[in-house]
Amino acid sequence: MERCDIHKGKSGRPRSDKNPVSSAVVLDRFVTSPQTSATQCAREVGIRSTSVRRILKAAKWKVHSPQFITARD
Repeated sequence: MERCDIHKGKSGRPRSDKNPVSSAVVLDRFVTSPQTSATQCAREVGIRSTSVRRILKAAKWKVHSPQFITARD
């Protein structure tokens, strides 16, 4: 008996980083304010921060975490 994989690749929740509307909104947010963190952008847009990071990675943008540097006396 041969197995038929009709639904292969279609199970589960659709990823929001594959949605062109979400991608356009996220990239627009980073064009207007590039200092925004991925977590803050995710809250504003309403998607997960991992999806924001995937969108930026697919657009070949560098994803980094801002670091606070304290001055030494």
